[in-house]
Amino acid sequence: MRRAHLAVLWIAALMMTAVAAICADTPQPKVLELLRQSQELVEAGNNEAALEKLTEAARLAPDYPGVYANLGYLHERQGDTLHALDSYARLLELRPDDEYGHTRIRHIFFGGPFPTRLRMSLLRFSPVSFVTDECLLRTPPAITEVTRRLAYTTGVLYPDEMGNEGEAVLT
Repeated sequence: MRRAHLAVLWIAALMMTAVAAICADTPQPKVLELLRQSQELVEAGNNEAALEKLTEAARLAPDYPGVYANLGYLHERQGDTLHALDSYARLLELRPDDEYGHTRIRHIFFGGPFPTRLRMSLLRFSPVSFVTDECLLRTPPAITEVTRRLAYTTGVLYPDEMGNEGEAVLT
């Protein structure tokens, strides 16, 4: 009898875990409504209002990947590459196998002007391998020494004037 009772408890725990996993990926109706409204606002050309809706959705559902896919799209559409990368990185933190997130990050790295400044934490999502080094900078006139962390790649060249029609050059 005790074994049967433990088996029932075990099955109930598994079912609760499964339900919790399903619910974690399904946001509250308010969040879905905010996402719908933001899409309508983007289509109408009102990106600022759309950003407000998405920011509110992220506040209500900080672990819902769909919010970050939409935020990334909006930032990318506005030419804000760094915030787009931040959003897509959060999307991939929440859903590592998300093809849309990987595709958009590849596009940012290879499809247009590469950001000249990038947070080191974003490099882990890069389709390119980067090397990081500490660099000692000395600035005149008082020769102030500052240590900075730099990242570079030797396998891909990003021309300074690479436009949307240009591509990264694999070496």
